[in-house]
Amino acid sequence: MKMDEVMKIAVSSATAVSNNIRCSPEESMFTSITFSCKVPEVRNCMGTIQSVSTFFGYPKRQSILQLSIVEIFPQTNRFKLKKLCATRWVDRHDAVILFEELQPAILHALDKITLWPDSDTSASHLLTAIRQLKFQTALAILVKLLSISFPLSRYLQTVNLDPKTALEAASNVQNTIQEIRENCDVEFQQLLLSVITLCEKFDITIKGKFKQLVETYQDIVNECTDSNLNDNLLNGELDLWYTKYSTLTSAELKNKNAIEVYFQTCPDVYPIISKLLQIFITLPVSTATGERSFSTLRRLKTYLRNSSGQIRLNGLALLNIHRDINVDINDVLDELAKKSKRKLNINL
Repeated sequence: MKMDEVMKIAVSSATAVSNNIRCSPEESMFTSITFSCKVPEVRNCMGTIQSVSTFFGYPKRQSILQLSIVEIFPQTNRFKLKKLCATRWVDRHDAVILFEELQPAILHALDKITLWPDSDTSASHLLTAIRQLKFQTALAILVKLLSISFPLSRYLQTVNLDPKTALEAASNVQNTIQEIRENCDVEFQQLLLSVITLCEKFDITIKGKFKQLVETYQDIVNECTDSNLNDNLLNGELDLWYTKYSTLTSAELKNKNAIEVYFQTCPDVYPIISKLLQIFITLPVSTATGERSFSTLRRLKTYLRNSSGQIRLNGLALLNIHRDINVDINDVLDELAKKSKRKLNINL
């Protein structure tokens, strides 16, 4: 799924305010927020915020966060993150908005904690999660929408509540979000630009899926190309490959599988894509093959074969697992004869 599609789904889900007049303004708004958490990116973002708040709940870590806040935001008077309260929705609004406001200090504190010699991997995991483009995009969407509904949520928590004022405020929130939905293209572009600017500020690298795949299998891909890989070469090969299949209809594309596409992709023209497709069609779909190997070892490595070497054991396991492959004994003898160095030259 592309990033703009994720943004559209998240915003549309978060702004699905109920039109049933029998629902209270608070129920309508909270229903829409709850529904938005069904979007994986939004749900993961909220979970990461909660995990970071829990992580800094210990005094030693909280002191590091407080020092980072004082260093980066000397004028602020808020030195502690808020957790996402399950009952008071106004606290959830404030927790997300406060996290976005103190995000530079949070990253700075996590960087310091990862350098501790006795530190676990939680800090590095949280740091990696925050430095994801999907997280920053979902956070920007949440902050924009929750900032609009925050005044209404705060007013609904007051003691002397005027129903007329509450309904008017809920109607204004709904109209404002409806305008965002009607001008979704402009809003999405503004959000995307703000996220890209923020990523550049935090040194978050924005990579496409294709580039991530190439970097994951960098060693294998380097074997199929002689030139140095860069973004221009990668994008050029990908655009050329897209053009090849752009003339096909959606029905024709659905009828193709990965194996057919691999054999139709010339490795001389598309060396990187061809190698990635080869990796894709050889990846196991399930763990049955791996589990079968453990069952085979249980039968092969008995107490009588306990001293077998690794090469011999691998060969026996392959023969036992792949019993459907017919092995010609003559071919085996010929192969052994080529490798043997015990032959004597007889001079007559």
